[in-house]
Amino acid sequence: MPQTVALACHPSSPSTAVRGITASARIGGAGKLAVRFVLDADMSQVVLPKLRRAARADELWRHTCFEVFVALPDSDAYCELNFSPSTEWAMYGFVAYRRGMTPIEVRRPPRVAVRPTQRGLVLTAVTYLAELPMPLPGSPLRAGAAAVVEEKDGRLTYWALTHPSALPDFHHRLVQATGRIDGPAARSRTEPGLVKFGIDRLRTDPALRQDLRGRRVALLAHPASVTADLTHSLDALAALGDVRLTAAFGPQHGLRGDKQDNMVESPDHDDPRLGIPIFSLYGEVRRPTDAMLDTFDVLLVDLQDLGCRIYTFITTLRYVLEAAARRSKSVWVLDR
Repeated sequence: MPQTVALACHPSSPSTAVRGITASARIGGAGKLAVRFVLDADMSQVVLPKLRRAARADELWRHTCFEVFVALPDSDAYCELNFSPSTEWAMYGFVAYRRGMTPIEVRRPPRVAVRPTQRGLVLTAVTYLAELPMPLPGSPLRAGAAAVVEEKDGRLTYWALTHPSALPDFHHRLVQATGRIDGPAARSRTEPGLVKFGIDRLRTDPALRQDLRGRRVALLAHPASVTADLTHSLDALAALGDVRLTAAFGPQHGLRGDKQDNMVESPDHDDPRLGIPIFSLYGEVRRPTDAMLDTFDVLLVDLQDLGCRIYTFITTLRYVLEAAARRSKSVWVLDR
């Protein structure tokens, strides 16, 4: 959407309150996506959600809400960004049309501002594209803009760049393909703070988890295995609805640092919250046994190491790779 575009109301939900909605978007410095919606309406007939503290919230579309869809030009995956006049927001990633919806966790939340005008309101939102699960785009983004407006009689009216379906469907590829966003590169490779751990990429990009669906997943981790917001990797994976965790492994010092003395070994145990076995690879065994290997199909390894010879983590990784190769098990190393 390099210029201001007008949204059209879906014919199944004609509006008596809204005269028109326009949208515009641009990519500015530091990979910031700035969007602007202008609502021209009889505001006495429009229902706006109450102003709230800026925070993430689901189901914003059930009331007046403004939406942006962005994707790489040739990708089936896309992201949905929702901005409410309440200043609440939500972001979701999809691997394909309405498939694999996953909330996008962000370190830098979008900034939403609402300003009333004589003829309606203006909503602006600024989002860091680096927070979205998309690789660095080398061409303009495919984009679509949409809006839901709640009217005083209880009806919801649906607005988009185009309406290819008999019923409102903002996820339709033609709705997203109608616009595009030009500007500088969506992400700068030199922008500080954009390095993402493997665990953060995995949890924020549903496409990367596609090969894990339907498979039993285990994690090898230690106390330093945390996400950018300092959530332990085991807890981060457990929070994903599409990852089936069946076991975890701990190296020297244990999965969560339960054994801090240098040469103290850790026993196997069950995680009291997740109900999965936690196997020690620095206890009775140093290599995973056949019984341990039988608990998973894919092992994720998230170990931070110093590269110092007295550390045992790289040796544990080698033992795991050797055992997994013998049993044809998949191992994914989440790089740090």
